[in-house]
Amino acid sequence: MATRTTDQELVAEFSEDHGRRDEDEYGRERESKRRRRAGPEVIACFGYHPWFCHLLHLGSPDQEVNKEGHYASIFLPSEASTSYTSQKQLLSEILPDLPEPISVQPLIEQMRTHAVQAQKRGSLVMIGEVGLDRSFRVPFPGHKANHCGEHTEVEEHTNTPSVADAEAKIATSGEEEMVKKLNQPELISRSKNLTPFRPSMDHQIALLEMQMDLAVELGINVSLHSVKAQGPTLDFLRRFKKKHGAMFTDRVNVDVHSCGGWSVESWVDAEKHFPNLYLSPSIAISGRTPVTPYLIRAADPSRLLVESDTHLIQDTTKRVWAATVWIAKCRGWKIERTEEDLEEKDIGVVRRLESNWNRFMNL
Repeated sequence: MATRTTDQELVAEFSEDHGRRDEDEYGRERESKRRRRAGPEVIACFGYHPWFCHLLHLGSPDQEVNKEGHYASIFLPSEASTSYTSQKQLLSEILPDLPEPISVQPLIEQMRTHAVQAQKRGSLVMIGEVGLDRSFRVPFPGHKANHCGEHTEVEEHTNTPSVADAEAKIATSGEEEMVKKLNQPELISRSKNLTPFRPSMDHQIALLEMQMDLAVELGINVSLHSVKAQGPTLDFLRRFKKKHGAMFTDRVNVDVHSCGGWSVESWVDAEKHFPNLYLSPSIAISGRTPVTPYLIRAADPSRLLVESDTHLIQDTTKRVWAATVWIAKCRGWKIERTEEDLEEKDIGVVRRLESNWNRFMNL
């Protein structure tokens, strides 16, 4: 799953060799006669995660964008805010270490190219991970942290800051957060430090809409990130449904990954209005929220998926299974553990989730 500028090509290349083919009812590959290669099969997902959205501007590639104005419009609160002056000063201090923003338009075109190429090969493809996040804070670029966790000095930068470097800094920060959530604090870097800056919701929504427009255009599914953004996400989905109608609800399925921290009431209401909305609990993220077991019980059983939500490939299988067992216990479903269990008439959690996944992917 791609999330930033530097991994789109990597996902495309891996998918070309290992992409899961879309098969017909007889198990034959659609639109592709190429022999399957040995090894794992993957579904390529192309998209730009909200953690990196501030590095992108919405104008054309040849448009001159004022760097300070761009970041100020995304980061700073209103001038009436009591923190405006201090945050404006902080932005001016770190501005030299922030990269020049780049246009999102050619990136969307690249996403389209990769997705269409995958479709022509007969490979399954999605848009993701995209979405909204009101929790994320941008890490200090080129700053060191003291033992109190406050930035103390600016490192001299001899090279022009790049988007790729900024993405790497953000990704490392995000991975450290995951390590903390997985109870491995010894792996957390001591130099981690975050600014007070959160990308504006307007900017995040604009980028999300461009990417989901592409999903509707191509008729492919979406992996949706929604963190502390239940209200804005629902508002966006309502407006998006009004914009595209059945082209959205009948052709594009959306998975709110790791449940997004939604309340039971909001999810049950969303199910009524969005027949294409699914949710996938994970142990790493959903398991930390006390409301999630109630959400799992209240959700339409046909809308449940499952995931690991970890960047550690060695942990993926065990975390998917752990989440599967968790869902079964919440719902009171049987857990199939052997091939013999799969032959019984009493359908358990494994076959239920498999059926949901096939429906989600239109397999």
